[in-house]
Amino acid sequence: FRNELPPYTLLLTERVQEQFNDSRHNRPQPAIYIIDAYFIANENILFQNERPMVFVDRYLLLKLFEKAINKPARGDLVPIRISEQLRLE
Repeated sequence: FRNELPPYTLLLTERVQEQFNDSRHNRPQPAIYIIDAYFIANENILFQNERPMVFVDRYLLLKLFEKAINKPARGDLVPIRISEQLRLE
């Protein structure tokens, strides 16, 4: 798996094989699912203004990070996705 991340980035991820349908075959395609993040480009996202950042805010920040980091024009890089979070109620 190959991907380009900013330096000093620490993510909690899982490596998965997605099924990609190209109209002829179902073939596996590797992907990286982000579960949570601790540092992005040497910025601690667990705390904001010396207060803990709640998980929902980190999730929205990771959605923005996903848009910025994915490069669909480069086919050699593995896509990054955000794992969907379910509420336990």
